[in-house]
Amino acid sequence: MMKKNHLTMSCMVLCATMLSGCIPAPTKVKDVLADKAGYLATNFSPATLKPAVREKIQANDGNPLKFHKMKVDLTWTFNKDDKNKTSVVQKSTTYLNAGGNLVQELSDYSKNGIVFNQRYDLTYRGVLSLKTQSTNDNSTFASTPYEVKELETFDSLDRAREAQELAYKFKFGTKVQIMNFLDGSETCTVGKSHPASQESASLSGSAEPVLCTNYNDNGVAQGESGFVYLSDYGVAILTSTKSASGISDAKIDSVKID
Repeated sequence: MMKKNHLTMSCMVLCATMLSGCIPAPTKVKDVLADKAGYLATNFSPATLKPAVREKIQANDGNPLKFHKMKVDLTWTFNKDDKNKTSVVQKSTTYLNAGGNLVQELSDYSKNGIVFNQRYDLTYRGVLSLKTQSTNDNSTFASTPYEVKELETFDSLDRAREAQELAYKFKFGTKVQIMNFLDGSETCTVGKSHPASQESASLSGSAEPVLCTNYNDNGVAQGESGFVYLSDYGVAILTSTKSASGISDAKIDSVKID
């Protein structure tokens, strides 16, 4: 998965010397909040990806998503392994069919009924983030968006079977970056199928647990992400994370599908 914390860079003469591209004016959070759906549609559409990335995905998985819109509400328990750090947060994610097997995602994080953070994503079936950005409601500016620049290894999640292993290897960087990209990779294993209704009564078909290990630029494992892949819909829902900073998991509270 892509990194979330980014350093603010200055354009100036570094644009010419580093060839990393000028950094545009930072995006104001209040402008994003004024039209979150519009911001997602404009900045996280498949057209914003590198053509070679889109083409590689479609060449290896030509099956479309099987829903138009899905809203999933979850209760996340963060740092459940350390009672001194444990916190409970509500997450509400809207998944939009962006065409083919790509998904636009808008997640609102709230506590005590107050939304404090959003995350915007364009993903491959929910399991591989292709472009991501987060905003904090108490900040003036949004974080720098990161995106996949090159996709070297790609395995299809659609119709994956128990014990099947999937691999993703890619290069990523900021939206304007044109060289010196970081290396990233994930390996995923598909678990035993079970009725999707066990996750939520409103779901049909089967659900397959998918456990992914993500690696940093040095090829060192940084953590694990657990998903539930909903075969009737063609999308995966994130339900657990594990890293050196803690163990977290989520319970699906409700699912609404259009």
